[in-house]
Amino acid sequence: MIYRVYNPSLSGLENEGAYLLMCKEAMPDGLLGLMLGGMIFATASSLNATLNISAGVVTNDIFKRMRPDASEKTLMNVARISTWGFGIMAIIVALLIRSMGGIVNVVISVAALTGVPVYLPVIWSLFSKRQTARTILSATFISLAINLIFKFVTPHFGLALDRTWEMIVGTAVPVILLAGIEVVLKAKEFIAPEYMAYISGRNVRMRQENAGDTEESKRTDRFTQKVLGIGLGLSGVLITVLGFIAEENIVVPVAVGLVVTLIGIYLLILSLRRPL
Repeated sequence: MIYRVYNPSLSGLENEGAYLLMCKEAMPDGLLGLMLGGMIFATASSLNATLNISAGVVTNDIFKRMRPDASEKTLMNVARISTWGFGIMAIIVALLIRSMGGIVNVVISVAALTGVPVYLPVIWSLFSKRQTARTILSATFISLAINLIFKFVTPHFGLALDRTWEMIVGTAVPVILLAGIEVVLKAKEFIAPEYMAYISGRNVRMRQENAGDTEESKRTDRFTQKVLGIGLGLSGVLITVLGFIAEENIVVPVAVGLVVTLIGIYLLILSLRRPL
C-alpha cells in the first residue's frame, strides 16, 4: 500500500511484486541480495516443514492404519514417495500461479474451496455424539468434490462462480451435509460408539480426580482463576480505552472491552471468595 503511493501505476499481478519493488528502491544492491537470500531460505524452510508434516500424515495417519504390520523400511519409503509427490504438486501449482490469477487469488480460492470442508467436520464432531469417523470423512470428501466440480468443471459449461459464491458454496455445502447427517442419525437414535467410550472414560477420570482432589489442587485452581481474571480485566480495560480513543466506530471495541472486563472481574471475584 505504501508503494502504491510512490508508484500508483501498478496494475494486475504487478501489485504482488510491490514489496520487492519497494526494496529495490530503498536498498543498496548488496543488502537487496541479502534480503532476497533470506526470503528464499525462509520460503524453503516453510516448504520443507510443510512437506514433512504432510508426509508424516500420509505415512502414520493413513498408510500405517491401513497396513499396521508395515515395516520401518516400508514406512520410510512411503514417507519419501509422499514427500516427492507433495513437492512436485507444489512446484506445479507455483508454475501455474500466474495463469490462475496470482498468488492472492489462489490462496483465497483454495481457502474458500477447502477451508470449511476440512475443518468444520472435525469441529462439528466435538459437539456431536452421533458423528463417526466415516460420516466426518464422507462429509469432507463429498464437500471437496462438489467444490472442485464448481471450480474446474462447471466453468467449461458456462457456470463459473465468482469469489463470493465460491465462499458461499464452500461454506454451505459441508454445513448442509453435516446437518443432514445429524438429522438422519438422530431419527435413527444412533449414538457413536466412540462417544460412549469417551463418556465412560471421562466418568472414570472424574471419579479418580475427585478422590485425589486435595487442598493443594484447589489452591492451584484459585490461583489460575486469579491470574486469568487479572489478565482479562486489564485486557478489557485496554480495549475499552482504545475504543474511546478511536475517532469513529467506537461502539464495537468499547462493548467488547467492557464484556472482557466484566468476565475478568467475575473470575477475580471467584478466586477471592476463599483465601489462598
